[in-house]
Amino acid sequence: MIFRADGLVLGYAQLSSDLLSLSSQYLYLLSIHELRDLSSRRYSDQLRVSHYIFGRLFLKSIISRELGIDPRSISITSLDTGRPSLVVNGLTCDACSVSVSHFQSRLLVLFSTQNSFGVDVQMLNGIDWLAVIRFMSWHSHVERIRLTTSQFGELLTDQVCAAILWAAYESWMKATSCNLDASLFFLQDFRPLISPSASSRSFYAARIPNSLSSDPSCVVISLAHNEVLAVTCVRS
Repeated sequence: MIFRADGLVLGYAQLSSDLLSLSSQYLYLLSIHELRDLSSRRYSDQLRVSHYIFGRLFLKSIISRELGIDPRSISITSLDTGRPSLVVNGLTCDACSVSVSHFQSRLLVLFSTQNSFGVDVQMLNGIDWLAVIRFMSWHSHVERIRLTTSQFGELLTDQVCAAILWAAYESWMKATSCNLDASLFFLQDFRPLISPSASSRSFYAARIPNSLSSDPSCVVISLAHNEVLAVTCVRS
């Protein structure tokens, strides 16, 4: 699934277990810089290797189409902060923003020629979100989101609210390269954009507080069934 809007392209995919198991057959499509980066990470989990390979290839296919260039001229390298960076024909494209997130079979990538962006995908199952709330002391933040959405006739569980907070936090971290402790993160002006009655997904928007971000930042959340997607934009 591809979504485009004003200099931004968002790609979402669900990868089959068969395809994930065949990821090593696609290594030849990575650039020499990406192969070195992958090797330096020393992943012991094959799933993480598969995520790296398919995340890069998916993102490069989008960039190739958007810019009309040969995908072999594109590299997605990593900065010292861990944030991905776009390199074309050996030149770093500082004006472009790229981001990759993956969880289990889900893959979310973003390419933009404007502002700075970060993405994240989380699954509701397989994580003890109530334990996350306790560990992060997010009780008041979770309650604020739950009460706000209830005013619009939506009843979100504490687990869903925690997953929303975590996805927003991760996407904001990727957009800013900030190392803020997660327990200090919260959202302001959380509000619905599109309700489930109008779409198979629920969409929400919120602001990142000025106390946390020196540049204006906002996040859009997409909620459907068992997954939460987050896209954060930082305007410089």
